Amino acid sequence: MRRSYAIFAVCLVFARELIHASAVNGRDISRRRAEINPDVGLVAFSVARSQDLKGHKQTQSAVSFDHEFVNTGGHFNLKQGIFIAPVSGSYEITFTGGGLPHRKMSLLLMKNNFEVQALAYDGHTRGNPRVQHQNLILELEQHDRIWLKLADGQQYGVSGQRSNSYVTTFSGHLLQDTELNDVTKRYKRHKRGTNKKKRATVTREVDDVTIANSQTAIAFSAACRRSVFGGDVTGKDPSHDVTITYDKIFVNVGNSLNWESGIFTAPTPGVYYFSFTVGKFPKKKLSVSLMKNDNLFQVMVYNESKSRYREMQSQSVILQLVRGDTVWLKTYNSKEYAVYSNLGSYITFSGYLVAKV
Repeated sequence: MRRSYAIFAVCLVFARELIHASAVNGRDISRRRAEINPDVGLVAFSVARSQDLKGHKQTQSAVSFDHEFVNTGGHFNLKQGIFIAPVSGSYEITFTGGGLPHRKMSLLLMKNNFEVQALAYDGHTRGNPRVQHQNLILELEQHDRIWLKLADGQQYGVSGQRSNSYVTTFSGHLLQDTELNDVTKRYKRHKRGTNKKKRATVTREVDDVTIANSQTAIAFSAACRRSVFGGDVTGKDPSHDVTITYDKIFVNVGNSLNWESGIFTAPTPGVYYFSFTVGKFPKKKLSVSLMKNDNLFQVMVYNESKSRYREMQSQSVILQLVRGDTVWLKTYNSKEYAVYSNLGSYITFSGYLVAKV
């Protein structure tokens, strides 16, 4: 009898330990699933700043905001001025900055720990303050942080409202197809602790969705971090041009942008959105055109001023393309013209498929 009771007691203790371990493991699995597969839904934010901000000698913190147009999902912190990516994917980011009288304007787009991605800049310190704009697409991992920073120094500043309208804004939204994310996450979850048959099934599912996604998900964003100069050819003959090429790739989903040639080739018929931003070289004219196929002008930016100040100009357009259509940026091959850039990525070129037709 005593022996039977002892065995029963040992079994009871073992059962308690097993239940406790199962509960702990269950909580761990649930927590991992919550971390891996959050129900993020639509991700979009757009905010503005109403107060002027002046630079100082110390390192600037993130630019904060006090007006919220949209903050779907609540992933943007107004007071801190920081957006935290709730899920990995491609995000379109847009920001504008207005200058202050007698101060330069330089807004830097930062990622995580002071990694500069791109900037909006205006070197004018006299006359009417100007608004500068920047647009690009970034590949973000879950929990990556992006924020705007005013350049260090008392010579810099950014304005808030002008005539009761906001001029300094920061916006972004998720572009990447969530179906691929969901299947990839399930693959990661099943990869550990499942037999080969189940892993093979999920792997095939990932491959199928990857193929389908590669046929529909098209997005690119690139930067040129060096200035582009016209050559010895005079005049404005369209056959004499300089195609802008790129040395920094933010995103190239679908691999449709050839960064070495600077040419985007549409892999599928559809409606595409394109945007570009360029810098004006001091004491040079600026002319950059978005081209389609055989030198067909679509849209352009132009500045004949030969001022000594650096500034930026932007343009965007939606085009309907057929498979094989090409799109690129060009400037005139003339000594009068130049496009300015440096490691701050003044020159950016972005685009994505809006819808297949």
